[in-house]
Amino acid sequence: MKKHQTATTDSDEPKVEQATSTYNVPNVKKFTKNIITNYNLEGDRWSKTNITVNIQALTNEQQQIAKDAIEQINNLNIINLTITTKKANITIVSVEQNNTALGKTRVEDNDYTYKKLNLIETAKVELYNPTVLNHSHGNYALELNKTILHELGHALGLDHTHSNVNNIMNPTTYTENTNTIDSTHAAIDQDYINGLAILYQN
Repeated sequence: MKKHQTATTDSDEPKVEQATSTYNVPNVKKFTKNIITNYNLEGDRWSKTNITVNIQALTNEQQQIAKDAIEQINNLNIINLTITTKKANITIVSVEQNNTALGKTRVEDNDYTYKKLNLIETAKVELYNPTVLNHSHGNYALELNKTILHELGHALGLDHTHSNVNNIMNPTTYTENTNTIDSTHAAIDQDYINGLAILYQN
């Protein structure tokens, strides 16, 4: 079980947990526009570091790919995503329609802020399955893995990055040039790690 530090901002606000990971990112008193831009952040985060995810709406194949992506994020030891069959903080669904995007994430914030960040209440990830398939270059598992990592990044507070076309949070897919750890799993890049670390270590 991962240990967490807990900080409070005000007596009527929710407790905000901080990850105990020690990645080399700045200590932040306030998330300024500079920090948000430099670390490709959306401007929000969860108040907790244990977050539930429901993947029941996915096919068996998609569920396995989602489980692997979730495990990859958990292995960073910053936040912990727990799969549940009940009502969850993050819900992932597959939509059988073509779209210009491979997926879309809708985040709902609550009424509280922490260090100038909005606190997330719920998030819903839509995976556009035909589009993922069309862009997979024959490797559906890798493309869906990268798409889920990307959309979960949004659900956790990361924005798009344009520094490297192969980074997970780049808005354009380049499956054939993706940095991988094996044939079906994208490698999580340092920008992704640094974004989560600065959000949740502070």
